[in-house]
Amino acid sequence: MALPQYREGFFVRPAIALGGAVVVVMLVALGVSWWLLLSEDASAQRGRGGPSLAAVAVGEIQRRDIAERRTFSGTLEPRRQFTVAPHVHGRVVRLLVDEGDTVQRGELIAVLDDEEYEQEEAQAQADLQVAQATLEERRSALVVVERQYQRERALRQDGLTSATALDRLEADFVAAQAAVAVAEATVERLESLRQQARIRRSYTQVRASWPEEEGSGPRLVTRRLVEAGDAVSARDGMIVVAEVDPMRAIFGVTEREFSRLQPGQEVSLRVAAMPDQAFPAVIHRLATEFDRGSRQAQMEALVENAEGLLRIGMYTRLSVTLRQEQDALVVPVEAPTRRSGSQVIFVIDEEQDPLQVRQIPVRLGIRDGVWQEIILDEDAQSGHVTAGARVITLGHQLLSEGTAVRIPDAGRAQEQTELR
Repeated sequence: MALPQYREGFFVRPAIALGGAVVVVMLVALGVSWWLLLSEDASAQRGRGGPSLAAVAVGEIQRRDIAERRTFSGTLEPRRQFTVAPHVHGRVVRLLVDEGDTVQRGELIAVLDDEEYEQEEAQAQADLQVAQATLEERRSALVVVERQYQRERALRQDGLTSATALDRLEADFVAAQAAVAVAEATVERLESLRQQARIRRSYTQVRASWPEEEGSGPRLVTRRLVEAGDAVSARDGMIVVAEVDPMRAIFGVTEREFSRLQPGQEVSLRVAAMPDQAFPAVIHRLATEFDRGSRQAQMEALVENAEGLLRIGMYTRLSVTLRQEQDALVVPVEAPTRRSGSQVIFVIDEEQDPLQVRQIPVRLGIRDGVWQEIILDEDAQSGHVTAGARVITLGHQLLSEGTAVRIPDAGRAQEQTELR
């Protein structure tokens, strides 16, 4: 008999619903077990004629350094990035670098076909040689005309020649001088054209270049935009080169944290590819305005990348220490609770039998996710709040000043405290 055909995903929603129901049942069972434990304890105490003891879990008050940190999500970008392009058009004969290579300032990265520019340079050289020959010819002619003119002047002073003949030779002399000047200017112009042709030909040797003030360290080739044989025009990008040591970490900061950050502040950076390794970084720049859509300002941190472990585009998380206290009095984060609108903790009074709790008003300081700094008021019963004292972390709803309590699994509570 043919089996029925089921569409893919037909049982997905029922399976999810069943799994959710199982979770709900387990949570309900756990709650009932805890309630039964409390009920049995209360019944046992009443059966013995003693007071009802509230079952609680405890942690330990400690003194330790604590810091308030904020974590931001962002992306790694190169500190500087630019596109290398040729100054002239041509066909790519050779491309000497590939993505992932490092290049130095001035290093040859590609060669273009230079046949056209070689011919231009040769033509400019030939034109210059003709102009130089013409200049020599006209200089020689000037020497001859100048001699004739000087001789005619001497004859005229002696009255041996006419003024007309002298004027004619003087005009020839001036014209010869002008011809030499024109020839000299032509030579200079053609020398400039030859130099331009030589420079254009040199541009077929494409080199990685960037402003000297941006440093002379190596750059990383992040993208190759052309291949050998491609025709490129002047200013067409050939490769993209980036400075990746240090790198920039770009983050968005809300208005609440913005005023607590400043350039030069040390931070710690982590990436998903290496979650156990922290990279030290420094806040470099904060934006001058907030984005009207996200209501965030851009923050930029610089992180050293000498080993090249960090890559452009990596998702990263930045941890910033906003405030820290040394040797602070701390309790587990579950310990503080509210009574009459104020924060309090319940501390075990070890001198009572059965154990009782003391309700201590506190002010909250730094919280780091595991520990909560507490600050005692001057009139608080501070004698009970010392390092090593036990504090209630579960079962607050059953407590008030002087409530008698029991700790169902004191060994496990101590073990959890030590694991913190």
